[in-house]
Amino acid sequence: MTSRDTLSDDYSKAMTLRDCVLFVKGSIDAFEKTADIRLADLDFKHAHPDKVAKWTSTEKTLVDQGWYTNVEIDGRIDSTCLLTRRSLSTI
Repeated sequence: MTSRDTLSDDYSKAMTLRDCVLFVKGSIDAFEKTADIRLADLDFKHAHPDKVAKWTSTEKTLVDQGWYTNVEIDGRIDSTCLLTRRSLSTI
């Protein structure tokens, strides 16, 4: 296996995990105690050049629009997400 094959395989694994479904069952208090968490839709994503171009474009959009940091384009922090509200209350 070449380093290019390894990179392609690693990238495919990363895209597989980014395109899965996460189910969380519990109440708001479940995060302080326990929660039932399951992953679904873990079909392996093959790194075809057309798909890689689309994935790269989508990833850039997610980064540029603050999806990973929860910062809006205008710099505001969106407090809609329960996890964000909890982290803001500790500041």
